[in-house]
Amino acid sequence: MDILNEENEIIDVTGTPLTPGSFEKCLGNGEHEGIECCCDNCDYFIECVLRSDEEEWQELKQEIIDSQLFAKVVKEVLGDERA
Repeated sequence: MDILNEENEIIDVTGTPLTPGSFEKCLGNGEHEGIECCCDNCDYFIECVLRSDEEEWQELKQEIIDSQLFAKVVKEVLGDERA
């Protein structure tokens, strides 16, 4: 079970400060030297999963838009129907 300290930071039972919804920044993500992963016992893990999926979706959506715009430019500039 996680707790809040005086600064309203979420602290894992191991004493590790957590950053729910920001997996990359969270000290409990298992990617920081000397700190084991706290995700399996984190009360807020779903925040990282949901936020992560949203970010991935936004990136994918942008890639699709970029590729469609690129294809349109190629078609207009080169007159190539295969783009």
